[in-house]
Amino acid sequence: MEYTNQQKQLAHYYASIGNAYKKGTLLNKNHDKAFQYIKQAAAYNDGYGISLLATCYEEGIGTSINPLQALNYYEDAYEQNDIKATYKLGDYYWNGLTNILPVDRIKAYNLYLEALIRSKQENDTYNAPDIYFRLARCLQTGIGTQHDLEGAISFYQHAYNGFYQRIEEGDIKAETLLNESEQQIYNCQKDLGIQPIQEDIVFEA
Repeated sequence: MEYTNQQKQLAHYYASIGNAYKKGTLLNKNHDKAFQYIKQAAAYNDGYGISLLATCYEEGIGTSINPLQALNYYEDAYEQNDIKATYKLGDYYWNGLTNILPVDRIKAYNLYLEALIRSKQENDTYNAPDIYFRLARCLQTGIGTQHDLEGAISFYQHAYNGFYQRIEEGDIKAETLLNESEQQIYNCQKDLGIQPIQEDIVFEA
């Protein structure tokens, strides 16, 4: 079914309002209202709204946790080139779902790489650090791709920079991932035989 431009704009508006209720930004946090607005956005086949709906089922936001529903909606949003859905679908292949989706970490790596390409094309700086972090983990462990500690350090640095920027913009949850990125840079340097001196690590602005 084709939707008019007005319907598409309305769907994106519903998704944005739902996300605001979900995060508690601009509007007081209300998961029930978030879920209802996001469902309305997804009903118009809005990729962003569908991806948010997947997150609701994944995390139990305004509804019960349902991993299969989350996977299905991430797959639908991925088909619409949604960046978050692309790397989250990678997470499902990385971890697998019992009796539903087998672990396939080569597939996961390729989805992370696809998400990175899309994020660069769309200049999406919000999701980029999450993607860099996942790719760095693959390079660090040699799972899903070739082992490359120097590449892992570079990608963890990109992740660190992005998480730092998100913290500056008020995303407190990014602090855990920022600290983990810094720790993994330290670990990679140590594995390379470099004397890790954390205070000498220089990150790009």
